[in-house]
Amino acid sequence: MIFTFVVDTSASMNRLFSNNLTYIECAKSGIEHFFKWEHSSSNRANNKYMLVTYEDQCYKTLLDTDNDEALLKEVKLLQATDISTAGATFGKMFEYLDLYRRTRNFDTIGRGRFPADAETTTIFWFTDGEHFTEKSAEKYMLSNELHIPQLQTPGQEFYLEPFRWDQRLFTLWMTHDVDPQNTVIQMSSVMRGEWWQIPNVKYLSHCIDNCMHLKHPNVRPFAPICNADGVLVNFVEHPVSANRPIAKPETIMTYCNKSSTRHFPIPEAYWADMIAPGVDGAHNIPPRTAHPTILYTKRDDIYPIPEGFPVDRFSIDQRSDIVQELRKQKEKISWTLYMQFSGPNGDIGAPFGTLKYSESSKTVSMYLMPYNFPVLFGHILELRKRGSASAAAQNIGDYLRTVPIYYREPLYRAFTQINQLHLWPRDVISGPNAHIEAVSTSAARTAKTMMTAIKNGVLAGRAEEKGVARGKRTVADPIPVASLFQSALDIPRSGLLGAIRDLRAAFGKSVVSPVPSGHRPPRLRPGIHQPPDDDPRFSVPISVMGIYQPRMAKLQRLRDPLEDEETARQRDRNVFGNPYRQDKKISIDEEDEAAQMEEGGSLVSGSSATSSSSTRRKRKLPPSAAGSETSQLSAFNRAKVPALSGGRRTPLLDMPPALAWADIMAAAQSKEGSDALTAQTAERMALLAAYQPPAAVPEVEMVTAEAKQVVAQQVMMDGGGGRAPLTHLASDAGQENGLSLTGGVSVSPISPDSPSEVGWNGDIQALRARIRKMVWCVPKDYKPDVLIHHLTQLDVEARRAVLPYALHCASACRRRGLAEDIKAMASSLTLDADISMPPDPAEMHGIGTGRRM
Repeated sequence: MIFTFVVDTSASMNRLFSNNLTYIECAKSGIEHFFKWEHSSSNRANNKYMLVTYEDQCYKTLLDTDNDEALLKEVKLLQATDISTAGATFGKMFEYLDLYRRTRNFDTIGRGRFPADAETTTIFWFTDGEHFTEKSAEKYMLSNELHIPQLQTPGQEFYLEPFRWDQRLFTLWMTHDVDPQNTVIQMSSVMRGEWWQIPNVKYLSHCIDNCMHLKHPNVRPFAPICNADGVLVNFVEHPVSANRPIAKPETIMTYCNKSSTRHFPIPEAYWADMIAPGVDGAHNIPPRTAHPTILYTKRDDIYPIPEGFPVDRFSIDQRSDIVQELRKQKEKISWTLYMQFSGPNGDIGAPFGTLKYSESSKTVSMYLMPYNFPVLFGHILELRKRGSASAAAQNIGDYLRTVPIYYREPLYRAFTQINQLHLWPRDVISGPNAHIEAVSTSAARTAKTMMTAIKNGVLAGRAEEKGVARGKRTVADPIPVASLFQSALDIPRSGLLGAIRDLRAAFGKSVVSPVPSGHRPPRLRPGIHQPPDDDPRFSVPISVMGIYQPRMAKLQRLRDPLEDEETARQRDRNVFGNPYRQDKKISIDEEDEAAQMEEGGSLVSGSSATSSSSTRRKRKLPPSAAGSETSQLSAFNRAKVPALSGGRRTPLLDMPPALAWADIMAAAQSKEGSDALTAQTAERMALLAAYQPPAAVPEVEMVTAEAKQVVAQQVMMDGGGGRAPLTHLASDAGQENGLSLTGGVSVSPISPDSPSEVGWNGDIQALRARIRKMVWCVPKDYKPDVLIHHLTQLDVEARRAVLPYALHCASACRRRGLAEDIKAMASSLTLDADISMPPDPAEMHGIGTGRRM
């Protein structure tokens, strides 16, 4: 598919149009927006592009030598400084397209029209719709009509119009008000294209979007146009009776591409066998219209096709009235196609195809078959039925002598395909008309010569503009002072444009004057700045500035295989945009919710706020990653617990995790393991002593041998799978190191299911801290049964001191089940004190009512 862009570069395009942009700038943005869609398309491998302007050298890019990158570079350099010579520009564009078609044998003059011999050309015309300028007798005159001059290409005399049946014009008329008398829209109507009023640049972008893919329902066009390959054909109903007038033709798109079959053509509107060279050697081939006119009859005809015989099938536009009417017919019913003046006497001639509805594909298609195919198919079917070769050969010979001469070559290939070439008569030549073939060959040879001349002219013009970007000279090619006129009166009339161009290029540039040898170059006058060196980095188009992926790919280092996923994600994060933006897709876990609780005017410490905003749910380690020597317990983040009043730190024990019971039993079997176990226990006891207040150090209460025996019995009952208490080890370590582990509170043996840390043998403050830690925890670490068990192991004095506090913590954390269990335990223990008494205000400051976790 070919895309041609015709840009109006007249001086009127310098006016402001929309969003503080001129008409020419809006046209540039429209072309660039088109290529944004085109570059993302997967069907652009064979697409070609062409740019045409109103300049004298109107060809900016050509189909054979340039690609889309060259076209976009030329679009950046367009300037609206020309005359509105739209007619001459369209004439040169059609001449180049005609030469392009002629060199590729798309125009088969005198041999019918093959829909597959076409390359769809979509033409976009960006204009403001102002008056046109025509040149007449070396003078330019304004005109309200668009006049395209006669083409000077070889073979143009074979056509009545300058365009062809595979070319459509779409006019993007940038105007706020539509003048019904304006003739801009006439060219689009003749070429069976469309015109759209563009009121602003936003509508222009939406219009380009709909041309590629339908995205905006209230914007024209209402269907994509850039993905339809095909040719335009006029269909007219042929009246069955002579009294019925001929209906109005309907132009329908017939879809085809280069991969379509090419067996039989659409016949010419004249009898080609009667064409012969004239007296002076000139040809007398009648010209044909750009869009062929095909007649169809609304008769219910049924034509059986011989098996294996080649037939061309082309789908047509399903939105036409002919298709809607034919869908109502039966499946095998078809309408016969004719070509006006195709007979030997200038009459309607014989049928060459049908229009038929297919029930399987739910579409109406056009079938192209041999000229007068009912007679040929009848002979072939009779031959296969009866097997009389001599009679069939006679009938087929008579048929071949009655068809146009250009049908003989396709029929010869068809007979070869069905293995019936022995029926071909010897006296029937399968070649085309010699005179028509000579004229076509001569036209193709001349077209190639003219095509080469156009390419050389475009390349020569680009060579002259090398170092000059549309009238702007670079520092590498300065303008000598002697070449500039000192007075405006010295400039001749013919050199005004050239002088203005040189003065504009010299403005703000370094004007170099000849410097004698041995002298320093003169300084520039104040106000004239020396331009920087010409660096391609400083002349990057805006559309290329945002392409940062190649640069980022060069800066990326090799990935470290040992780094974790979070570090790699932060390293590969895109640095463009707002660096302070947070990803709102990450959910906040229960610990963050606990840190965000507020009650009245309660304050949260700065470290807690910082930690809660930066903490995120981390990746869990697999079970195999956990060590065998120490148990991997999830550490509780103390910063998530609300702070006490007065900035006091929460008195929590930060102890290393204890060993598992299985590890303790294994270490006790050897002397070396026993010594290591005793040393580790001593370290834990030292940490306990460091967290204990100096004034609350009571006497050490030793654990009796009976308690040790009870602990061992419980471990044996549980099978040794749980965690064993370290009461006996802690007691021995306390005697050796002189540490006080228990105060006025006595502790009974603990269940193996309880936490491994020893923290229940302390004073009231330590017990309250331990209770608060077990209540205010994440759901995975919340174990109410363990807490109730610990509370039941305390003596009466300790329970009186900590049960009100435990009930308040459970109520504040909305642990309703735990609160009910504490109340039930208090009633079962028949405590005399009031269980609903409030805790110490100074201690509970900062523990507010929060959401349940």
